[in-house]
Amino acid sequence: MKEVNLYYDHYKDSFSLQKEYLSERNKLTAWLIILLVIVSGFIYDPTTLNEKVNRYVESKVNGLAFELKYLNTGVIFILLWVITRYYQVVLQIEKMYNYINECEDNLSRGEQNSSDNYVITRESSYYLESYPWLKTVVDFSYVVLMPVAIISIATIKIIKEIPWTTHFKIVDFIGLGLIILFSLLYLSNRKLKEEYFKKENYPDLNFITRLLHYLRICNKD
Repeated sequence: MKEVNLYYDHYKDSFSLQKEYLSERNKLTAWLIILLVIVSGFIYDPTTLNEKVNRYVESKVNGLAFELKYLNTGVIFILLWVITRYYQVVLQIEKMYNYINECEDNLSRGEQNSSDNYVITRESSYYLESYPWLKTVVDFSYVVLMPVAIISIATIKIIKEIPWTTHFKIVDFIGLGLIILFSLLYLSNRKLKEEYFKKENYPDLNFITRLLHYLRICNKD
């Protein structure tokens, strides 16, 4: 029974850690939406947005202003950092849910052999059986809509910057390209079942072979 109690304490610690990840995800989502709105503003009317930002900055720090090219590039790389962290946290949340479910299964099997005979299903079978449509839509937003929106905005931003003559355009393209790449890798993990290809099972699996496996599985689904 002592081992079960220790394992249950570990389960509670894991769940507390998961709540911290969920809180961080919510904050990153808010920042991500704000930054996407700002980038959309740079796409629609960069000059006006730059003037408004500088007007606000000068109201706080007299004489401080940013040229459009610096502000634009800065926002892109801030967005890149937030997106990278956002994807890391969301993937960690998904991984932690799987681990918590495994902990609940192990605890339930242990308790069924005791006199108490109860089952722990807070995040596993009961959670999945009672999954409401609202949570399904929200989950779809995190999994698909958000990365698709990010890819779309980054692609449009690249197209809009092609006529620009500033040398910062190349730097912007690098940042926007990484944003698109990370978003595609995120979609690959969430929608193309990347968990099927673990390193220990496929140590020599190169990018092309992995991509072909993804496409084959996706077509089967």
